[in-house]
Amino acid sequence: MTAMDVTRDFLSALYQHAIGTLWRQNGQAVMSMTKVDFVLTVPAVWSDTAKQSVFLSLSLSLSLSLSSSGLIDGAIGTG
Repeated sequence: MTAMDVTRDFLSALYQHAIGTLWRQNGQAVMSMTKVDFVLTVPAVWSDTAKQSVFLSLSLSLSLSLSSSGLIDGAIGTG
């Protein structure tokens, strides 16, 4: 297991936990009409390579999280 695999799995679990908590606390009526944005920041002093690695891990984790939850079919929106 690589560092990217661990980061991907962690971010995926974090996303799933956050979404699950929001749905439990707010219910379907609220969540079905609420746009949820997540922001991940990294230290500015990190190298571009490190920043790109985290972004790639995030992209992979969202792809896994969203496709396994049925929200999307493996695609990642980029804005």
